[in-house]
Amino acid sequence: MSEKRNRRARQSLGIAECLRAIRAVYLKEVSDSLLLRAPTYFDDADREAPLPGEGDKDWEQVKRFFLTRVGELIVPPSVKLTIQARFVDVRD
Repeated sequence: MSEKRNRRARQSLGIAECLRAIRAVYLKEVSDSLLLRAPTYFDDADREAPLPGEGDKDWEQVKRFFLTRVGELIVPPSVKLTIQARFVDVRD
C-alpha cells in the first residue's frame, strides 16, 4: 500500500463529521465560524512540548490535515462550474 493511501486510511474521520460530532456531544448550537476557525488555531499547541513518541513531522502533518480540510469547506471549487453561467434575475 502506498504511503499516501495508507495515510488517508488512518485519517478516516472528515472535518464535517468532526463538526457534527461536536454538536451531538454538546447538544447545543455552536457558531459555525468558531467551529471552522478552532481546528486551524494552533498557537497554543505550538508552544507545547511534543507528545511522547511523536515523530519529527507528526505535528506538521496534523496541522496540514486540518488546514486543508477546513480550506476545502470554505473555498469555492477551483474549476468553473456549469451553474455559474446561469443568470438569475430577481427583479419583478
